[in-house]
Amino acid sequence: MKKLKLQIKNKKIILGLFFSIFIVGIFPNLTFNLSSSNPDRIAFKNEVLADTVPPTSSTKSVIPQNITEETVTINFLDAENHELKVRDSETMTVNVGEYVWAVSFGGMTNQSAQNVYHIYQIPTISNCSYQGSEQDSPLLVTNDSASNVIDLYYKGENSQVTINFLDSDNTGLKVQKSETMTVNVGEYVWPINYGAMTSQSTKSVYHMYQIPTILNYSYQNSDSDTPLLVTNDSATNVINLYYKRDKSQVTVEFLDTKGKFIRANDTITANVGDYIWIVSLGVNSEQMKFGVYWYFVPKIGGYSFNDVILKS
Repeated sequence: MKKLKLQIKNKKIILGLFFSIFIVGIFPNLTFNLSSSNPDRIAFKNEVLADTVPPTSSTKSVIPQNITEETVTINFLDAENHELKVRDSETMTVNVGEYVWAVSFGGMTNQSAQNVYHIYQIPTISNCSYQGSEQDSPLLVTNDSASNVIDLYYKGENSQVTINFLDSDNTGLKVQKSETMTVNVGEYVWPINYGAMTSQSTKSVYHMYQIPTILNYSYQNSDSDTPLLVTNDSATNVINLYYKRDKSQVTVEFLDTKGKFIRANDTITANVGDYIWIVSLGVNSEQMKFGVYWYFVPKIGGYSFNDVILKS
């Protein structure tokens, strides 16, 4: 028996052959071209057979013919008044039979996304806090767009508004106790006088505060010419209304016991609602402590003070 002895002197060619066998096992469509001009180099040529890939012209995307789309409406409603929208509704176009789930990513721990195709992130709305939704589970979209509705409920953040009633001549003096209002942040409060409404517009004003009538005072003005925009800072939610004390004139007449005038009249201008006390020193000094205005009885030659008669 004769033995065939193959002798390959170049070790690089041996390594190349082993590498070629390995590559053929992975890519059977590779053919090898051993360059005779350079026995140290093995060239690879990737020849893909024509029958392994269908022609490009015959490749088409498969589109299901029975899928229809419908509109899903998302409403943003006041938690206490479901008829009131806190902002405009949004819509989504979704395939019928798929699901939409309104989720808050801040509270995803108990929410599973299994079998949910569309996740709607519940938005943050300025000056409102999200309360909840009627939709405890994903909404299955149907052919009836009227039923494809998700209602999200929000509650407006409240803040306190203080209305002060101040003396226009002495702004540090309150003419009556302050009042407070609880109003949603972002809404407006405008103090108005219905007797002077002709030049006041109520556009975009949510709360109109009727300027009250205060006994013995007349309203002057407010330091807020425009509606107050309510913020989270109740210290800045202040409206100051200024009033002036109504005044009137009091006439003092001097008569003798027979009703005859014995000297010219005096006049006193006093605040309406205040008192005038006629004081005759040496007769009854105690009466001075009760009066707001004290009128001291003058001395008249040949006469002595007798009495006071009040006329309405």
